[in-house]
Amino acid sequence: MKIFGTALLTVFFISCGDSEKPPKSTWTEAQLKEKKAIVKEVMEVHDVTMAFMDEIHNSISELETLKSNNDSTNPNVDSAIQQLEIADENMMNWMRNYREPKDTINYDMAKKYLLEQKAEIQKVEIQTNIALEFSSKLLSNALDTTN
Repeated sequence: MKIFGTALLTVFFISCGDSEKPPKSTWTEAQLKEKKAIVKEVMEVHDVTMAFMDEIHNSISELETLKSNNDSTNPNVDSAIQQLEIADENMMNWMRNYREPKDTINYDMAKKYLLEQKAEIQKVEIQTNIALEFSSKLLSNALDTTN
């Protein structure tokens, strides 16, 4: 009876282990290399743009200070703040939604997704640069008029 119980447990453990194997990649080495290169490009744009997030927050604070210290309302200040907030929010949304695809899904779908994400993060980069340039000019002009 002990031998039968041991054999039964052994079969049970072996059968449980086989069903949980992760799926294997069906991609070629060239496809894996291309995916890695695209991911690197996406993350390089992300890293460059992410470095400006502190500057965005500082610019928003400076513009809000300018707005509160100024008796008249300047629509350009509100516009600059709004542009900075949108750029910041778009970066946060992109980061929340981006997921590097696994090499167990269809290669063409993964490549398409990565190229779409590259285009999206490039839009965020452009938007960030425009917002920072606009707010910088606005703050510079405000300092020139006060001096």
